[in-house]
Amino acid sequence: KGAVDNLDRIIDILKMLDIPRERYYIHCDGALFALMMPFIDNAPEISFRKPIDSIAVSGHKMLGCPMPCGVALCRKEHVENVEQHIDYLNSVDTTIMGSRNGQAALYMWYSLRKKGLGGIQRDVMYCMNAARYLRDKLTDAGFACRLNDLSSTVVLERPADDSFIKRWQLACEEDIAHVVV
Repeated sequence: KGAVDNLDRIIDILKMLDIPRERYYIHCDGALFALMMPFIDNAPEISFRKPIDSIAVSGHKMLGCPMPCGVALCRKEHVENVEQHIDYLNSVDTTIMGSRNGQAALYMWYSLRKKGLGGIQRDVMYCMNAARYLRDKLTDAGFACRLNDLSSTVVLERPADDSFIKRWQLACEEDIAHVVV
């Protein structure tokens, strides 16, 4: 919960094991944090300048689009693997499902244009500060909790009181709960 894999370490291990580039595929699931990391001090760079093959980013998380949506980017050689010619459109389709919701793309475009880089940076700083505040308040209240420096997800021991869980709509799994700020 709230973890960010060390991409550079993974790449170094692949090199150390002398695994040829054509034998691995690295996908960066940047659902929430890929939009946050460019604005966080000392966050690692996720870039196609590194030997990654694809990255996915959600629009309904950090950008706040009103429906689930996202963008997946990948290297051209991988796009060509799913490419299909559609006769009745006289076009090539490179989507996995063969269709896409244009409204979701418009929401993402609108949110990016409205917020701009400065607005996204303000949102990121607000979330990171609020996550640190929540961690500190929970710690002061006696909860054991943690927060990754690159994350806005506060992980805590699952409260024993179910009414507390319901009141604050905590996401729980076994003996832990988490809050994505």
